[in-house]
Amino acid sequence: MKIERMEVVGIDVQDIDKAARLFEDLLGIKFRHCRFGIDVMPQSGATQADDPAAPDINSVRLAIDPTGYLELVQTSPASVREGFRNMHFKVTDIEEAKAELKAKGIRLIADSHIGGLREAIFHPEDLHGIRLCLVQYDADSMIDAIYQKPAS
Repeated sequence: MKIERMEVVGIDVQDIDKAARLFEDLLGIKFRHCRFGIDVMPQSGATQADDPAAPDINSVRLAIDPTGYLELVQTSPASVREGFRNMHFKVTDIEEAKAELKAKGIRLIADSHIGGLREAIFHPEDLHGIRLCLVQYDADSMIDAIYQKPAS
């Protein structure tokens, strides 16, 4: 697997507005807010269809800094803990990377396309509580890729 770079660090928060104000004050950045439903980013790493024991998540709110490197994540219902949630790495060949991690026993829990972005998310239980997310895209940035029209 060839990793090009680390893309995003995610932090679970219980109050996204309060957390955004704190990090804006500390780091001098302004977050963009957006909202996604369960199909995009389930809290447990599995959708209800994949895992009937997965918690019922109604939505996920994200606050993303302008560079796209830091995201704050608030689930509804709220996560029971706050702290480090996920890491995204850009890879050159996502299919090769998925196969390599699966061969090492790391469970793939989500495989999606969002705009021009391909994303594979691996189970946090296999990775010391951290969701490992691999992405592949051709845009200038991960955020730009999300807003691209998918290839037909």
